[in-house]
Amino acid sequence: MRLNLKTDYALRILLHAAKNKEKLITSTEVSERYNITQANVTQIVNALKKKGYLNVKRGRYGGGFTLSDPPEEMRIGNIIKDIEPDLDLVQCFNNERNTCPVIDSCKLAGLMYSGLNAFLEKMNEQTLADII
Repeated sequence: MRLNLKTDYALRILLHAAKNKEKLITSTEVSERYNITQANVTQIVNALKKKGYLNVKRGRYGGGFTLSDPPEEMRIGNIIKDIEPDLDLVQCFNNERNTCPVIDSCKLAGLMYSGLNAFLEKMNEQTLADII
């Protein structure tokens, strides 16, 4: 299993906001600090806003973002589930794409699904506050 770069960047952005919760964070600040393109930062900030993780104040001057909730309430596993576009380890995890002819008798998918759930549960043991 491999998380994509967007998820990594999203976690970095949230951690940065958690570390600096007393001020508005700008996209430029994040872009320069973590060497992420401005376009990627903007896209990810918008996704995090849409999922309810960030409050965004628009504006060229005085704009920026903050966490929408305290970092103690933001669980890492939930963030990963919300941001990662594809947690399907194998095609049979996705009913729309599944073409496996042995799905009814396959025990491998169940094992992988259990592993994925164990990973997310382990990640949910930690909040943003725990790792800043």
